[in-house]
Amino acid sequence: MRPLQRGDYARGFLEVLRKSGKVGYVSQARWDERCECLHVRGRTRDEYVLVVIEVESDRVVGVGRWVADRGL
Repeated sequence: MRPLQRGDYARGFLEVLRKSGKVGYVSQARWDERCECLHVRGRTRDEYVLVVIEVESDRVVGVGRWVADRGL
C-alpha cells in the first residue's frame, strides 16, 4: 500500500473504481491535474488517497482514502 501516484493512471486505478461505481473517460491531462490537487490536499488537510499494488503485475488492485479526524 502506498500513496496515489500519477503513474497509477496506467496501472489501472480507474478500472478499479469502475468495478464499484460509474466512472467515465478521464484524459491523462485531467488525471495529472486531479493528482496534483489530491497531493496538495494531502499536504494541507491530512487527507490521502491510497492504492494497493499487486507487485508481480505492477497493477492497482485496491483503492482507499484516509482522512484524519482532528475532533474540531
